[in-house]
Amino acid sequence: MKFILLYSLFAASFIKHDSEKLVATSTQAYYLIDTSIYAVVRFEPSLHYMFDKTSKNLRLSDLDFKAIQELLERGVGDYNIYVSKDTLYKGIKKRWLDLSDYKRQLIAVTNNKGEKEIFVSCICASAIPDLYKSGINWRKEYFRVNDGGPCYFRVFLNLTTGQYHNFQVNGYG
Repeated sequence: MKFILLYSLFAASFIKHDSEKLVATSTQAYYLIDTSIYAVVRFEPSLHYMFDKTSKNLRLSDLDFKAIQELLERGVGDYNIYVSKDTLYKGIKKRWLDLSDYKRQLIAVTNNKGEKEIFVSCICASAIPDLYKSGINWRKEYFRVNDGGPCYFRVFLNLTTGQYHNFQVNGYG
C-alpha cells in the first residue's frame, strides 16, 4: 500500500511538472502572428540615420513579434493619455490612435551592443490602396510620408530593454 501511495504521488508530481512544461513551451512556440498587418523590410546601410550603420539585420522570432505588439500597445496607450490631457493645441483636431486600424512596417536590427532594435512605421489600413497607386509596396520597401496626420506614426522599440522612444505622429499638411 505504501508503494502505491508513493508511486501515485510521484506520478502526480511528474505529470504536473510535464504539463507546466508543455504549457510554457506551447506559449513560447505558438504565438500567432497576423501576417496581414506586419511587413518586415530589410535594413539597408542607406538608412544609417535610423540605426548605427554597423547594425545587422535581425530575423524576428514569434516571441519578438509578441514583444513588439506589447510595446506598441504601451506606446499607443501612453500617447492616447497624453492627447487626452494636452491643452496646448486647443482647437486642433486630435485623434486617439487605435492600433487595430494600422498596418505595421518593421525594420529589425541587432545594434553594436547586441540589443534587438526595431523601427516601426504604422500606416492606416485605409491608406494602403493609395500607396499601391503611387507605386509603393509597403510590404517590400521602406517609405516615409510627410504630413498625413495620425494616419501615420512611427516609433523605435528596444526589445532587449523593453523600452520605446521617439514616438512620433505625423502632422497635418
